[in-house]
Amino acid sequence: MLLVSVNDFVFPYSIPNADRIGALNDLMIVKQDEVLNKIFGVDFTQAFYTGLQAPSPEQRWLDLRDGKTFTLYSKTVVYPGIKSVIVPYVFAKYVREMTANFTGIGTVRPDAENATVISAAHVEVKAYNEAVDASRIVQDYVVSDGRYSGYDICPLCYMNVFGL
Repeated sequence: MLLVSVNDFVFPYSIPNADRIGALNDLMIVKQDEVLNKIFGVDFTQAFYTGLQAPSPEQRWLDLRDGKTFTLYSKTVVYPGIKSVIVPYVFAKYVREMTANFTGIGTVRPDAENATVISAAHVEVKAYNEAVDASRIVQDYVVSDGRYSGYDICPLCYMNVFGL
């Protein structure tokens, strides 16, 4: 079950010609599952998918997907929905995996005439760290809400330009 589409990749996560990149759909499926399994655990992620696919999904699964305002430590927090985690995470992984092309003669880097190819590390790191921030909000929401169980919260760690 895919929770994002190519239409979700808008500024600052714009991917040129995203609707014509077949590999992007495959990447979205794999990386969506990867990030949800990382932040919630496999069992909870499957319960989430199953809950959303029910003929009449429970409100808790819709709230987890679409977002909700909640209170944490006497402060109001806006949780914008699970796309706030998935989109920057997929974008960061796309940037990392698409900076090189695999060909019959080996791995090559695109080189444009009248342009200088630069490292995309800062773009990848910024998007990934925004996914980390969003994942912490969704984890706080799930823990504080009381309608969820079976999760295995594992926070994502921030990344630097060295990939560490």
